[in-house]
Amino acid sequence: MLPFATIMLPMVIFALLGLYISATARALTSAESLWAKGERDAVYFLERYSWTRDPGDYYAFLGGLETLQAFYEARLLMDAPSPDYKTTKVKLLAAGLDEQDVPGVYTLFVRLRHVQPFKDVIDTWSVADRPLRALPVLGSRLRQGFLLNDIDEEEVRVIRNIVHQAGTDVREPARDFARLLGNAFRPIFTVLSIAVVLLGLSLLFLLTPRLRRLQDENRQFSEELHAEKNLVASTLDAVGDAVVGTDLRGNVTYLNAVARTMLGVGRETEEGARPLAKLCRIYDMSKSESGDLLSFEWMRTQASRKQQYPHVKLHSRAGGGADQMVSMVLTPVPDSKGKVGGLVLALRDKSVEMQYLSNLSWQAAHDALTGLYNRREFEHRLEKVLQHREEFPHAQHALLFVDLDQFKLINDTHGHSAGDELLKQIAQLLVESLDSADLVARLGGDEFGVLLTVPRGETAQGKAARLLKAIDEARIRWQEVQLSVTASIGIVALNQKTQTLAEAMQMVDIACYLAKERGRNRIQTYGEDDAELKVRSHEMGWVQRLRDALEEDRLCLYAQQVAPISAAAQQEGHGGSHFEVLIRLYERDGTIIPPVQFIPAAERFGLMPEIDRFVITRAIETLAALRRAGKPEVAFCSINLSGTSFGDESLLKYIRENLTRFRIAAGSICFEITETAAIGNLAKAEAFIRSLKEMGCHFALDDFGVGMSSFGYLKRLDVDYLKIDGSFVKEMLVDQTDRTMVEMINNLGHVTGKKTIAEFVGSAEILEALKLIGVDYAQGYHVGKPQPFSRAPKLKKDEPPPSPKPSLDAGSLTLAD
Repeated sequence: MLPFATIMLPMVIFALLGLYISATARALTSAESLWAKGERDAVYFLERYSWTRDPGDYYAFLGGLETLQAFYEARLLMDAPSPDYKTTKVKLLAAGLDEQDVPGVYTLFVRLRHVQPFKDVIDTWSVADRPLRALPVLGSRLRQGFLLNDIDEEEVRVIRNIVHQAGTDVREPARDFARLLGNAFRPIFTVLSIAVVLLGLSLLFLLTPRLRRLQDENRQFSEELHAEKNLVASTLDAVGDAVVGTDLRGNVTYLNAVARTMLGVGRETEEGARPLAKLCRIYDMSKSESGDLLSFEWMRTQASRKQQYPHVKLHSRAGGGADQMVSMVLTPVPDSKGKVGGLVLALRDKSVEMQYLSNLSWQAAHDALTGLYNRREFEHRLEKVLQHREEFPHAQHALLFVDLDQFKLINDTHGHSAGDELLKQIAQLLVESLDSADLVARLGGDEFGVLLTVPRGETAQGKAARLLKAIDEARIRWQEVQLSVTASIGIVALNQKTQTLAEAMQMVDIACYLAKERGRNRIQTYGEDDAELKVRSHEMGWVQRLRDALEEDRLCLYAQQVAPISAAAQQEGHGGSHFEVLIRLYERDGTIIPPVQFIPAAERFGLMPEIDRFVITRAIETLAALRRAGKPEVAFCSINLSGTSFGDESLLKYIRENLTRFRIAAGSICFEITETAAIGNLAKAEAFIRSLKEMGCHFALDDFGVGMSSFGYLKRLDVDYLKIDGSFVKEMLVDQTDRTMVEMINNLGHVTGKKTIAEFVGSAEILEALKLIGVDYAQGYHVGKPQPFSRAPKLKKDEPPPSPKPSLDAGSLTLAD
């Protein structure tokens, strides 16, 4: 080991020394090259400037001059008795020298400046500088003369000749510099090369015995490698993926057992090295339905790194040319030099996976119960038809909405199994009753959508009538029961006026809704001139607006005072004012919408329970905030409830939780329900009122007197207040009948132990008449206009409405949005 190290150490030292000297020579050559370029630029552009007078040429001359000046200053610094490396480095970098070359140039100048033959090299470079020293003065004179126009052509010609001569004078020293530099380094490289060769021969002499031992070891290694190869082959035969190995010419070099089965070939294929292209074709199916052929030449160009192809079709040329869907991983195999020496194709059979994905795709687009398209797929296809109507010049399209009548009755009577069987058979009936070009889908529950293609000579109404008749005549047996059902169908023509999917679905939904309202088991076509359809369309538009308002918190509360006007009412008192809470809606532009515009739509389309809960929470929350702020003016709050809330047992729990949460006494709250809603659900109204009164809440019957038949039910409703309908109050001074009705309702209320409240009190005269009759409370614009709830006790009649920005501040509470 010691002789080997004795030889290797000098070799390394000589090699490093050679590299260092090469780097130094290259650095000096690089510096001379930059200097020469600067010299050429300075001479060329200054001479050119004398002809063109172009400022660009002058600035190019200055650029070359800067390079020469930087090299000149650097040489002066390195020739100084105490060279400053940092300053020299700055100058050399300014001259354009690479930072890695700076140490070499500096070392050569400082260490070998006075050593032959390097002294001659450096002196030659210094000599080359002398012809160029006059260039700055000449360039400045030309510049000044051209700018001030005080130079004649003769002087310009003289300067041009001097510049040209300077360029000629510097060429010979530059050539001498290159020649001397080569002569300086050539002997050094020769000595180093001879030394390295001698040391290498000595090393070879020492290594010969070792090489023999390495041959023996190599033979043993080959045997072990062969055994390892057999182990790898057995392992690959055991895996579930097909593995194909090839060389760079495309010949198959290896096939595991799965690959031989997949390609339909035997083991002899490996031994014969057949081309892969003769065994199979591979198509990438990820970009097109027909697939892109992946030739071996193309795969070889991609072999620099691992590639994955998740969707590949493998066409085997053996065994009848079968096609298989596989995923492929293409991996390069490096050779001993680290370069790509071949490819490995790992192929995984995707037939089971494709079947699974196909099932998932079907399930994503179809209804699980009926097998029809689902709503998402139906709307997707409908949108395509709307977007490409011009592609169907010979046929019109129409959209049908089919809603089964009284389907809930079948579920409630015979159970959901019967309902499911009915839906499946009705779905099959719809498909059988239509043409193959028509598309049927289950939109949800008992609702079906049909996209009709109506050729010339037919009408959508005719096809819809065929469906309606088929459903009406269907008799479906389930167990021992015969089921039947009718349907309501809405139709909308998909013409140019039907612009979007949302519009089409809304139109057909409105038409179907109207078909149900007009008696069911009928067809309703959407027409823009139908007044009732316009009303329903307007109401359905309000549904989305209300949902948006609830989500964006754009519903707010106003309050209107209910003033005691009888002695008994004034004596009763509540420790503060009595106000009725009223709801308003803020549009995004700040417009305030009164409830008469949106409450009918909310009632028709089932939004009132959600609105009721909003009002209950916001009213109780505001009342609590006012009291925390030391403002107990609002002592008694009336909150309106819709008829749809009567049967909601969870609402009772909701009210109790809010009273507890905000620490408001139940006796501070009075709930109001309309007379018509109470009489229409008398049993539920009784139970609902009883439950709330057990909590301690009060109750008022609103709009009383509209239905005279309700008088007989009054004693069954345990309410505290009767609110006389405003239609009687506002005309009572000019209509004796209305006055009599007010007196009768007031007397009836007092006889049954209830307080009375008169609405729509719009003048002092009406207020005086009500006092004479004995009405207990008055409510109307004369008593107090509706104001934002939190400010109602102190607002004056001429005070402006609140800012649209909602805030809930105990100091100045505002609930207007």
